[in-house]
Amino acid sequence: MNVCLFWGNMKARTTYSILSFVLVISLFSQTAFTKSHPKKGTPNQQSEQQTGELAGQHSEQQQGMRYPEGPVPDMTPGKLCDNPSTYRYPEKIAYCNRDVDPQTKKDIINEYDHVFGFSIGKMNRADFKIDHYFPLCAGGSNDPSNLWPQHKSVYTITDPLEQDICVKMAEGRLKQADAIRLIIEAKNNLEKAPQVLSYVRSL
Repeated sequence: MNVCLFWGNMKARTTYSILSFVLVISLFSQTAFTKSHPKKGTPNQQSEQQTGELAGQHSEQQQGMRYPEGPVPDMTPGKLCDNPSTYRYPEKIAYCNRDVDPQTKKDIINEYDHVFGFSIGKMNRADFKIDHYFPLCAGGSNDPSNLWPQHKSVYTITDPLEQDICVKMAEGRLKQADAIRLIIEAKNNLEKAPQVLSYVRSL
């Protein structure tokens, strides 16, 4: 009787240990899979995450500069068109017509100077344009969260990329989500812009 009870207890303990081990392995595997296969979101969700990852590094790089070399994420996270005039390309993305008034442009410059310590207002206004972080042709918005003061030394690098990206979108060779990812990469890392442009032209 005691022997049977002893072996019964041993069997139960062994079964419990095996089940616990299997559970731990299962949880570990699920965690590893989630990290290596992150869930995809909308272009706006993807851009917010990618922009957020660049925020700290990018802000530090621009401290002490007279003008920004890229959009400051805290002020300009980027936004897609949510009040479309029409829909474009094979993907049928929302497209907003250009609509940024002069006062909004002044406000953007003043905010960048006041909040981040730039000196854009003291420089030649003709050397700047108010850029759509996510270009209109790629489905960007006119919202202030998608606007920033861009110096000519910067837009001479990024404008050709924007044009080629939109051509590829029109040809159906590039999806909006991928286009926005490439734009974020180039505008926050100007040294990578030529490489990104080369990739786009190869599509």
